[in-house]
Amino acid sequence: MNNLRNLLAMMIAMMLCVSMMSCGDSDSSEDDRSILQNLKSHKWSTYDTSFDTWSDEMSQTSQLWTIYFSSDTEGVIHWNSTERDTYFGTSHDEGHIGFTYTLSDGKVYLYLETNNEWELQYYGSYMMWGDDMFTAKEMTSSDYSYLQDHALGYHGTEGTINADMIFETSIFSTYDCSENNESATSGWYVYNIDYRVGATLDAYKKGVTRMRVTFWSSNAAYARFQTSEYGKKITNEYTVTSSDLTYFDRIMMWSMDSSITVNFKIDYYNSKDKSWYTFREVTSSFNM
Repeated sequence: MNNLRNLLAMMIAMMLCVSMMSCGDSDSSEDDRSILQNLKSHKWSTYDTSFDTWSDEMSQTSQLWTIYFSSDTEGVIHWNSTERDTYFGTSHDEGHIGFTYTLSDGKVYLYLETNNEWELQYYGSYMMWGDDMFTAKEMTSSDYSYLQDHALGYHGTEGTINADMIFETSIFSTYDCSENNESATSGWYVYNIDYRVGATLDAYKKGVTRMRVTFWSSNAAYARFQTSEYGKKITNEYTVTSSDLTYFDRIMMWSMDSSITVNFKIDYYNSKDKSWYTFREVTSSFNM
């Protein structure tokens, strides 16, 4: 009888432990869902201004970083930096980078496309990344438009190979030659434009083995960045493999105008029928 009582006590204790553990797991899942909802319903921003001085020169750099969580697993970081220098004038950098993320013990782990990892401590209305505080702010219509264009790339029409294509652009930096005391190029503006082109593994399996980007502008003379390829209309071609699906590239453009319009045409090659198809034609505007 004592053995049965002991066994019953053990079973009750085990059931209580299991029940408590289940409650703990449920609470944890509930907390994660609450955190996810809060992350996605806000943008998370930090702003910083720094100064550097020399004997005859002063520089001020202002930076705004914003983290967007576009889904339960993905997001994008946008940065905007302006530097004002008494000698070199004003320059502007802007760009974005995608990431995936996970939650664990009140921390948000970002895994950036550059293979860097960020660990942010979550506090509800703000997050800390080292000494940098990212504060929760309300999303606006322009934020949602930005996410639609940049967070997950462009995915075309579902049910076709186009649904597995990716193309997006962003301004990396601008440069005003007049402000920067360069008399030889006075009156010119320089634009560094980044783009990402590629396909998913599904597209590769469907036969996509090459992609090409053709770009031109009616109010700019330009060259492909860091190459000797100059012209009014340039095509860059990329080979798609199972290990190299997505490519980043940059073009440099010179213009007499403080804003330019660039036309992009993106094509892909289907090796199964040995034909080229147009994925997308894009017109993007970039301002100084």
